[in-house]
Amino acid sequence: MSRYLDDAYALSRSDEVPAEVRGPVVAELCRSAVEAACHQRAWRTRVARGVPHDEIEAAVASSRRLTTTMALAVFDDAERGGEVLGWPGRRAGDAYRACREGMHGAYLADLPGLVADTRALAGALS
Repeated sequence: MSRYLDDAYALSRSDEVPAEVRGPVVAELCRSAVEAACHQRAWRTRVARGVPHDEIEAAVASSRRLTTTMALAVFDDAERGGEVLGWPGRRAGDAYRACREGMHGAYLADLPGLVADTRALAGALS
C-alpha cells in the first residue's frame, strides 16, 4: 500500500510528465493503495471471526468495484456500498471519489493533496 502512495507522490511532483498524463496515473496508484488497504482490512476482520480463507478470498475477489471493496472492508458487507461515501469523513470521501473517478479522466487538481488525502484514507482503513 505504501509503495503505491510513495510512487503516486513522486509522480505528482514530477515536472517531467505532462499533467494530463500524471493525473490519471496518480489517481490509479491512489486507488490501488485504497484497494490494498481494503483487502487487508477485510482479511483481518474475517480471519478474526474464523471465516475460512477460501470464503474470504471469494468475497474479496467478487468485490470488483471500489465501492463494494470499501463496503466489504468498512462494514464487512459489500452490499452497503451506498454508505461508503460518509465514512469516515469529508476528506476521506473526497479522496475516495477522486480515486474512483480520477483514473477515467485527467484529475488536474492538487495531486500531492490527493496523495495525502488517500494516505489518510488508507490509514483509516488500517
